[in-house]
Amino acid sequence: MYRKKFILFITILLLNTNAISTELSIKCYLKNNVNQNNESRSFTKVIDIDTKKITSQKGIKFDKIVHYGENEIIFNNDIYENYSVYDTTYNLWSIFSKRSISLYKCLSQKTSN
Repeated sequence: MYRKKFILFITILLLNTNAISTELSIKCYLKNNVNQNNESRSFTKVIDIDTKKITSQKGIKFDKIVHYGENEIIFNNDIYENYSVYDTTYNLWSIFSKRSISLYKCLSQKTSN
């Protein structure tokens, strides 16, 4: 009897942890464009915190997470040949390309599925 309850409890626990994932939704607006190139004025990204992968991108696309740290997330974009850093402490997104640096102020929110 106890064995069946234990197996049922473990099954429910495993199903619940897989069904609940936490996402980080980030919406950024252009703050400063040092070289005045034609970067997008705003963009959004949704990141699954558990898998550390981007689940949705609007505006600036084709980013891939290279490093997911405690205070920053580093992205690489092979299509536009740039890399970017999102500072989770100050909600700032910096995009570095060969000839320009663009700075974005962001709003972020963690949500559970």
